[in-house]
Amino acid sequence: MILQKRSISTIIALLLCLTSIETMAHGQDDIDILIQKAETYFLDQKNREALDMYLSVLDIDATNYEALHNTSLLYNMEGFQFDDEDERMKYYKLAESYAERALEHHPDKDESHYVYSIALGRIADKSSARNRVKAAKAIKEHGEKALELNPEHAGAWHLLAVWHHNAANLNFAERTAVRLLGGLPDASNEKAEEAFNKAIALDDETIIFYRDFARFYDEVGKKQKAEQMLNKVVTLEPKVEGDEKILEESREMLSSIR
Repeated sequence: MILQKRSISTIIALLLCLTSIETMAHGQDDIDILIQKAETYFLDQKNREALDMYLSVLDIDATNYEALHNTSLLYNMEGFQFDDEDERMKYYKLAESYAERALEHHPDKDESHYVYSIALGRIADKSSARNRVKAAKAIKEHGEKALELNPEHAGAWHLLAVWHHNAANLNFAERTAVRLLGGLPDASNEKAEEAFNKAIALDDETIIFYRDFARFYDEVGKKQKAEQMLNKVVTLEPKVEGDEKILEESREMLSSIR
Protein backbone atom coordinates (compact mmCIF):
# COMPACT_ATOMS: atom_id res chain seq x y z
CA MET A 1 0.00 0.00 0.00
CA ILE A 2 2.85 2.38 0.83
CA LEU A 3 4.43 1.77 -2.57
CA GLN A 4 1.09 2.35 -4.26
CA LYS A 5 0.62 5.65 -2.41
CA ARG A 6 4.07 6.79 -3.42
CA SER A 7 3.37 5.84 -6.99
CA ILE A 8 0.11 7.80 -7.05
CA SER A 9 1.82 10.82 -5.46
CA THR A 10 4.53 10.68 -8.07
CA ILE A 11 1.98 10.52 -10.88
CA ILE A 12 0.03 13.47 -9.46
CA ALA A 13 3.21 15.52 -9.13
CA LEU A 14 4.17 14.65 -12.70
CA LEU A 15 0.72 15.62 -13.99
CA LEU A 16 0.87 18.93 -12.13
CA CYS A 17 4.30 19.58 -13.58
CA LEU A 18 3.12 18.82 -17.10
CA THR A 19 0.06 21.05 -16.62
CA SER A 20 2.31 23.87 -15.43
CA ILE A 21 4.59 23.46 -18.45
CA GLU A 22 1.59 23.42 -20.79
CA THR A 23 0.18 26.57 -19.15
CA MET A 24 3.54 28.31 -19.54
CA ALA A 25 3.72 27.27 -23.18
CA HIS A 26 0.24 28.63 -23.87
CA GLY A 27 1.17 31.83 -22.03
CA GLN A 28 4.25 32.26 -24.24
CA ASP A 29 2.16 31.56 -27.33
CA ASP A 30 -0.26 34.28 -26.24
CA ILE A 31 2.62 36.69 -25.64
CA ASP A 32 4.12 36.00 -29.07
CA ILE A 33 0.76 36.62 -30.76
CA LEU A 34 0.16 39.85 -28.82
CA ILE A 35 3.65 41.17 -29.62
CA GLN A 36 3.19 40.35 -33.30
CA LYS A 37 -0.13 42.24 -33.28
CA ALA A 38 1.49 45.18 -31.49
CA GLU A 39 4.25 45.39 -34.08
CA THR A 40 1.69 45.32 -36.89
CA TYR A 41 -0.36 48.09 -35.28
CA PHE A 42 2.77 50.18 -34.78
CA LEU A 43 3.76 49.84 -38.44
CA ASP A 44 0.19 50.79 -39.38
CA GLN A 45 0.60 53.97 -37.27
CA LYS A 46 -1.96 52.82 -34.70
CA ASN A 47 -0.07 53.59 -31.52
CA ARG A 48 -3.03 53.27 -29.15
CA GLU A 49 -3.82 49.78 -30.38
CA ALA A 50 -0.15 48.78 -30.22
CA LEU A 51 0.05 50.10 -26.67
CA ASP A 52 -3.00 48.05 -25.65
CA MET A 53 -1.34 44.90 -27.00
CA TYR A 54 1.87 45.51 -25.05
CA LEU A 55 -0.11 46.21 -21.88
CA SER A 56 -1.89 42.88 -22.42
CA VAL A 57 1.51 41.18 -22.63
CA LEU A 58 2.44 42.74 -19.28
CA ASP A 59 -0.75 41.33 -17.77
CA ILE A 60 0.68 37.89 -18.58
CA ASP A 61 4.35 38.60 -17.92
CA ALA A 62 5.03 41.79 -15.93
CA THR A 63 8.76 41.69 -16.71
CA ASN A 64 8.62 41.12 -20.47
CA TYR A 65 11.42 43.16 -22.05
CA GLU A 66 9.77 43.87 -25.40
CA ALA A 67 6.56 44.99 -23.76
CA LEU A 68 8.21 47.16 -21.10
CA HIS A 69 10.44 49.23 -23.35
CA ASN A 70 7.85 49.54 -26.11
CA THR A 71 5.15 50.56 -23.63
CA SER A 72 7.43 53.31 -22.34
CA LEU A 73 8.23 54.48 -25.86
CA LEU A 74 4.57 54.49 -26.91
CA TYR A 75 3.46 56.45 -23.85
CA ASN A 76 6.07 59.05 -24.80
CA MET A 77 4.86 59.14 -28.39
CA GLU A 78 1.22 59.36 -27.34
CA GLY A 79 1.96 62.11 -24.84
CA PHE A 80 3.67 64.16 -27.52
CA GLN A 81 0.36 64.36 -29.42
CA PHE A 82 -1.42 66.27 -26.65
CA ASP A 83 -1.58 70.05 -26.61
CA ASP A 84 -2.74 70.03 -22.99
CA GLU A 85 0.38 70.11 -20.82
CA ASP A 86 -1.17 68.24 -17.88
CA GLU A 87 -2.31 65.41 -20.12
CA ARG A 88 1.05 65.33 -21.87
CA MET A 89 2.92 65.13 -18.55
CA LYS A 90 0.66 62.31 -17.34
CA TYR A 91 1.75 60.21 -20.30
CA TYR A 92 5.40 61.16 -19.87
CA LYS A 93 5.27 60.04 -16.24
CA LEU A 94 3.77 56.72 -17.31
CA ALA A 95 6.59 56.38 -19.84
CA GLU A 96 9.09 56.98 -17.06
CA SER A 97 7.53 54.36 -14.78
CA TYR A 98 7.67 51.64 -17.46
CA ALA A 99 11.23 52.64 -18.36
CA GLU A 100 12.20 52.27 -14.71
CA ARG A 101 10.71 48.77 -14.71
CA ALA A 102 12.62 47.94 -17.89
CA LEU A 103 15.84 49.10 -16.21
CA GLU A 104 15.07 47.15 -13.05
CA HIS A 105 14.49 43.85 -14.85
CA HIS A 106 16.75 44.30 -17.89
CA PRO A 107 19.68 46.58 -16.96
CA ASP A 108 21.89 44.91 -19.58
CA LYS A 109 19.62 45.82 -22.53
CA ASP A 110 20.14 48.88 -24.72
CA GLU A 111 16.45 49.75 -25.09
CA SER A 112 15.98 49.93 -21.32
CA HIS A 113 18.53 52.73 -21.08
CA TYR A 114 17.31 54.40 -24.27
CA VAL A 115 13.65 54.70 -23.28
CA TYR A 116 14.64 55.86 -19.79
CA SER A 117 16.71 58.66 -21.32
CA ILE A 118 13.82 59.67 -23.55
CA ALA A 119 11.37 59.72 -20.64
CA LEU A 120 13.71 61.84 -18.53
CA GLY A 121 14.25 64.20 -21.43
CA ARG A 122 10.54 64.65 -22.17
CA ILE A 123 9.79 65.43 -18.54
CA ALA A 124 12.78 67.75 -18.25
CA ASP A 125 11.65 69.71 -21.34
CA LYS A 126 8.52 70.71 -19.42
CA SER A 127 10.29 71.42 -16.14
CA SER A 128 12.14 74.37 -14.59
CA ALA A 129 15.67 75.27 -15.69
CA ARG A 130 16.98 73.80 -12.43
CA ASN A 131 15.24 70.46 -13.00
CA ARG A 132 16.38 70.34 -16.64
CA VAL A 133 19.97 70.74 -15.52
CA LYS A 134 19.55 68.15 -12.74
CA ALA A 135 18.21 65.63 -15.26
CA ALA A 136 20.85 66.33 -17.91
CA LYS A 137 23.59 64.14 -16.43
CA ALA A 138 21.35 61.06 -16.15
CA ILE A 139 19.98 61.57 -19.66
CA LYS A 140 23.49 61.58 -21.09
CA GLU A 141 24.66 58.63 -18.96
CA HIS A 142 21.83 56.37 -20.02
CA GLY A 143 22.07 57.45 -23.66
CA GLU A 144 25.76 56.57 -23.63
CA LYS A 145 25.03 53.26 -21.89
CA ALA A 146 22.59 52.37 -24.67
CA LEU A 147 25.36 53.02 -27.19
CA GLU A 148 27.86 51.02 -25.15
CA LEU A 149 25.47 48.06 -25.39
CA ASN A 150 24.59 48.76 -29.04
CA PRO A 151 26.90 51.18 -30.91
CA GLU A 152 24.55 51.14 -33.92
CA HIS A 153 21.50 52.38 -32.05
CA ALA A 154 20.42 55.26 -34.28
CA GLY A 155 17.90 56.56 -31.77
CA ALA A 156 20.53 56.80 -29.04
CA TRP A 157 22.84 58.76 -31.36
CA HIS A 158 19.96 61.13 -32.08
CA LEU A 159 19.25 61.49 -28.36
CA LEU A 160 22.89 62.38 -27.66
CA ALA A 161 22.92 64.82 -30.56
CA VAL A 162 19.95 66.66 -29.08
CA TRP A 163 21.58 66.52 -25.64
CA HIS A 164 24.79 68.16 -26.92
CA HIS A 165 22.77 70.74 -28.87
CA ASN A 166 20.81 71.72 -25.76
CA ALA A 167 23.70 71.54 -23.30
CA ALA A 168 26.04 73.56 -25.53
CA ASN A 169 23.47 76.34 -26.05
CA LEU A 170 21.99 77.00 -22.62
CA ASN A 171 19.84 80.03 -21.91
CA PHE A 172 20.57 82.42 -19.03
CA ALA A 173 18.40 80.59 -16.48
CA GLU A 174 19.99 77.26 -17.40
CA ARG A 175 23.52 78.67 -17.17
CA THR A 176 22.70 80.02 -13.72
CA ALA A 177 21.34 76.62 -12.65
CA VAL A 178 24.50 74.93 -13.95
CA ARG A 179 26.67 77.19 -11.82
CA LEU A 180 24.54 76.53 -8.73
CA LEU A 181 24.47 72.75 -9.29
CA GLY A 182 28.15 72.33 -9.99
CA GLY A 183 28.34 72.04 -13.75
CA LEU A 184 27.44 69.68 -16.57
CA PRO A 185 29.37 67.04 -18.54
CA ASP A 186 31.23 68.47 -21.53
CA ALA A 187 29.01 69.41 -24.45
CA SER A 188 29.68 71.02 -27.82
CA ASN A 189 28.03 71.85 -31.11
CA GLU A 190 30.73 69.81 -32.84
CA LYS A 191 29.73 66.70 -30.89
CA ALA A 192 26.07 67.42 -31.61
CA GLU A 193 26.74 67.59 -35.35
CA GLU A 194 28.80 64.40 -35.25
CA ALA A 195 26.08 62.52 -33.38
CA PHE A 196 23.34 63.75 -35.76
CA ASN A 197 25.40 62.54 -38.71
CA LYS A 198 25.86 59.12 -37.08
CA ALA A 199 22.13 58.80 -36.42
CA ILE A 200 21.28 59.60 -40.04
CA ALA A 201 24.01 57.31 -41.37
CA LEU A 202 22.40 54.45 -39.44
CA ASP A 203 18.81 55.41 -40.29
CA ASP A 204 18.22 57.81 -43.18
CA GLU A 205 14.41 57.57 -43.18
CA THR A 206 13.43 58.81 -39.72
CA ILE A 207 11.79 62.20 -40.04
CA ILE A 208 12.54 63.54 -36.57
CA PHE A 209 16.29 63.03 -37.05
CA TYR A 210 16.35 65.48 -39.96
CA ARG A 211 13.93 67.95 -38.35
CA ASP A 212 16.04 68.15 -35.18
CA PHE A 213 19.24 68.40 -37.24
CA ALA A 214 17.66 71.32 -39.12
CA ARG A 215 16.76 73.01 -35.84
CA PHE A 216 20.32 72.60 -34.68
CA TYR A 217 21.76 74.16 -37.84
CA ASP A 218 19.21 76.98 -37.71
CA GLU A 219 20.03 77.85 -34.09
CA VAL A 220 23.81 77.84 -34.64
CA GLY A 221 23.44 80.12 -37.66
CA LYS A 222 23.99 77.61 -40.48
CA LYS A 223 20.85 78.47 -42.43
CA GLN A 224 21.88 76.82 -45.68
CA LYS A 225 22.49 73.47 -44.01
CA ALA A 226 19.23 73.83 -42.10
CA GLU A 227 17.43 74.30 -45.40
CA GLN A 228 19.13 71.23 -46.85
CA MET A 229 17.90 69.12 -43.94
CA LEU A 230 14.37 70.47 -44.24
CA ASN A 231 14.34 69.85 -47.98
CA LYS A 232 15.16 66.23 -47.18
CA VAL A 233 12.47 65.99 -44.50
CA VAL A 234 9.63 67.03 -46.80
CA THR A 235 10.50 64.25 -49.25
CA LEU A 236 10.11 61.52 -46.63
CA GLU A 237 7.02 59.38 -46.06
CA PRO A 238 5.54 59.20 -42.54
CA LYS A 239 6.65 55.99 -40.82
CA VAL A 240 5.12 56.28 -37.38
CA GLU A 241 2.18 58.06 -35.82
CA GLY A 242 3.19 61.65 -35.14
CA ASP A 243 5.35 62.02 -38.25
CA GLU A 244 2.64 64.05 -40.00
CA LYS A 245 2.81 66.65 -37.23
CA ILE A 246 6.60 66.84 -37.53
CA LEU A 247 6.33 67.14 -41.32
CA GLU A 248 3.94 70.07 -40.98
CA GLU A 249 6.30 71.80 -38.53
CA SER A 250 9.17 71.19 -40.96
CA ARG A 251 7.26 72.73 -43.89
CA GLU A 252 6.53 75.82 -41.79
CA MET A 253 10.16 76.06 -40.73
CA LEU A 254 11.31 75.71 -44.34
CA SER A 255 9.01 78.53 -45.45
CA SER A 256 10.39 80.82 -42.74
CA ILE A 257 14.02 80.09 -43.69
CA ARG A 258 13.61 80.62 -47.44
